[in-house]
Amino acid sequence: MKRILNFFISCVLLAGCVPSKPPSLPQTPVCEKKSALNISEKATSPIPKKEGKKPLVAEKTPIKKTPLITKKISPKKKVATIPIVINDRVQTFINYYTKNPNGRRWFHQVLTRAQEYKPLMEKILLKAGLPKEVFYLAFVESGFDNHAYSYAHACGPWQFIASTATHYGLKIDYWVDERKDPELATKAAARYLKDLYSQFKDWYLTAAAYNAGNGTIQKLIKRYKVSDYWTLIKKAKELKLETKQYVPKWIATITIAKNPKAYGFEIKPKDPWDCDKVHTYGLTDLTLLSKETMIPLKKLKRLNPALRRPFTPPYPYFLHIPKEKKEIVLASLGAQAETTQVFKHFRYYKVKPGDTLWEIARKNRKSVDFIARLNGISPPYILRPRQKLLIPYGEPQTSIYTQRDKTGHYKIIYTVKSGDTLWDIARLFGTSVRKLKKSNKIKGCIYPGDQLLIPLPQKIIIYEVKKGDTLWDIARKFKTTIREIISLNKLSSSLIRPGDKLKIKIEG
Repeated sequence: MKRILNFFISCVLLAGCVPSKPPSLPQTPVCEKKSALNISEKATSPIPKKEGKKPLVAEKTPIKKTPLITKKISPKKKVATIPIVINDRVQTFINYYTKNPNGRRWFHQVLTRAQEYKPLMEKILLKAGLPKEVFYLAFVESGFDNHAYSYAHACGPWQFIASTATHYGLKIDYWVDERKDPELATKAAARYLKDLYSQFKDWYLTAAAYNAGNGTIQKLIKRYKVSDYWTLIKKAKELKLETKQYVPKWIATITIAKNPKAYGFEIKPKDPWDCDKVHTYGLTDLTLLSKETMIPLKKLKRLNPALRRPFTPPYPYFLHIPKEKKEIVLASLGAQAETTQVFKHFRYYKVKPGDTLWEIARKNRKSVDFIARLNGISPPYILRPRQKLLIPYGEPQTSIYTQRDKTGHYKIIYTVKSGDTLWDIARLFGTSVRKLKKSNKIKGCIYPGDQLLIPLPQKIIIYEVKKGDTLWDIARKFKTTIREIISLNKLSSSLIRPGDKLKIKIEG
């Protein structure tokens, strides 16, 4: 009996010990089950559903925001503004431009001159995807002086050296230096600055590289292991003072130019750079053009700062002319093309003691007047020993000439040479192969000796009839016909009254 009782007690004791261990062992899995149940319950019930998604949303939020940021801040918008940092270096130049009499006088002059080029240059820079503030680099570089020339042989408003200019498509020869052309030079500068920014990814370093050269700045960045402009100019003692001052000058200029009145500058409005273009195909005498069109020679030269001679080059070239002077200039160009010989080859002649212009012209079988005008020599045609004269040689270039048709319009005729293609000819005259084919009814190939009519672009202008005008006078003035004016304006008769507005088709 005792044995049975002891066995029963021991079983009870063992049964009492068993539940003490299971709670401790399965605590973790039980908790996990509870959490799993909680999540599933939250997922099924509408109220806790929001609470249950909160941690999930919180985890995904940074991932979702990243693409949104990249969409909002596109590459174009990232370079939309230049960061403005006002430190001691920048403040020094702000004080110089606003408080120093010489600095203030110079800044006021350039700020006034900047108004002429700002619309043109900013439009080009924005089209290239560059910030507006880049415009003020030209302010620092040249003060918008198209003829500015530095000791390093940099030239023009953007101060290009010859090698960089030619690399970015600017032409430099005896006839032209396109570094001085504000439009062409700005387009080249935009491409150059875009390349520099893609290399350095920082506008201050880009500006420093524009001044000192990208190779110089890149070497210094590697040497000192810095990517910040301000740190670089502190560490790099070998960097020129000009480059160290370049960015502070630029930032100071931007700061003042954006709010000139706050610094006491009163700027008078100035007409923006605005002109028409005409295509020339040979040597065009600017002096003769000035006399025939009543456009001051000084104005023609100012509108064409890239021209190094009083002639356009002996190859296709766009000449800038004042607005509303296109029709009279085209008429003058046509007359010059009929009477002027166009030469392709030129050489220099060094004047010897005792030489006269008459003797030099006779030896080279050219007229005295032609050589004098070509070299900018005025009567009484005095020559200096060792003076260099440009002399054309060989036969005149007859592959391009101008003739007038029955309606009075001038037409360009081109004689095909060996090796010519329609694409080459179209590119030479700024037209298209399709227009060439249409104007000359070409269905097959072209051959040397073929004469092609070059289609000139046409433009319609509005002419207001004045007192005393007749259709015959208007047609003669614009080198068109009465029939063409009547047809274009759908006139029922040739009767016109003062104040009537007529559409006139002109070449250009």
